[in-house]
Amino acid sequence: MRTLPPLLSDQQLTEALAGFPSYASPPSLYRFQSNAGLSALTEGKLKITPPDEFNDPFEMSPGIAVDGLSKDDLRRSFLSPRGLSREGHAHRFENEKAYRDWVERVVIMAPHLWGKHLDAMRNAPVQGTSETYGITCFSAFPEAVLNGPLGIRHWAMYAKDHTGFVIEYDGRHALLKSWATSKWLFPVAYQKNRPIVNIAEFDEWTQEKAVQVLRRWSEMKCKQAWGEEMEWRLICPLAPDPQNRVEISSMTVDGRKLHFLHLWKSDALTGQRDAKAIKRVILGVRVDAKLEADIKATMATPDFQHAELHRAILCERDFALRTEPVKP
Repeated sequence: MRTLPPLLSDQQLTEALAGFPSYASPPSLYRFQSNAGLSALTEGKLKITPPDEFNDPFEMSPGIAVDGLSKDDLRRSFLSPRGLSREGHAHRFENEKAYRDWVERVVIMAPHLWGKHLDAMRNAPVQGTSETYGITCFSAFPEAVLNGPLGIRHWAMYAKDHTGFVIEYDGRHALLKSWATSKWLFPVAYQKNRPIVNIAEFDEWTQEKAVQVLRRWSEMKCKQAWGEEMEWRLICPLAPDPQNRVEISSMTVDGRKLHFLHLWKSDALTGQRDAKAIKRVILGVRVDAKLEADIKATMATPDFQHAELHRAILCERDFALRTEPVKP
């Protein structure tokens, strides 16, 4: 079962997200890059990951309340005029009577299929929105956390064992502020217990509802597993922006399609980059020599005169890092 919500207009999106809070973006947002991530600096690329490619199976996957679930509940789920289940199943039948007869057989004679139905309801929003939207992630660490044990672990996990680099983005930059204002840039709401939804959640399914579910489910992560990461997420359409405000690109690597949001668009005539969204780059303790040379060359260009280049260094007395300026 798949439900493919087309991109909403700005007005539709504003109305769909009216009930969600708006957050002021933090002063700094960090992304850890491996030695293959130079284009994040040179082209302003941010990899966008569709929800069905998340590495944690609990993400975008709440539990569904099953206590007291009745035949009437299942029947309503299948037969709701604008329900997600009807959208996914009814088109396979010759007429409404044939569809209703099938529903009765499932509800009355095949209770072993109820679990599959609940799984289909939970998975359909993820599968559908993954065709249209993706998510990119940041860490909103204070400097002390970035240089402390948690930051050290992030360097190891996300910057290829400290051989990569970190980009510090200016959370107050106009582009990121606009994403926050639109409610597409937000902090993760870490949950101690797995969120539970009722099957009635899917009885009234519209384009706006699909977007609301994407926004709500994408902010939920397990507190015990991920709560220290201070993660912020940015939801972005995978399709090119029809109003040409931002640039979206894609490429295929080993048969897999990768999507990117560009934080700036290069001037076709001058080749200049509006790289003001980047305010600092930090080289890893074990940064690859060629990568360091490439980063220094990029930072030496006029586009990055505003930005700082630092290097991470091991503290002598503590399990901590410190940074010092580096000349491009």
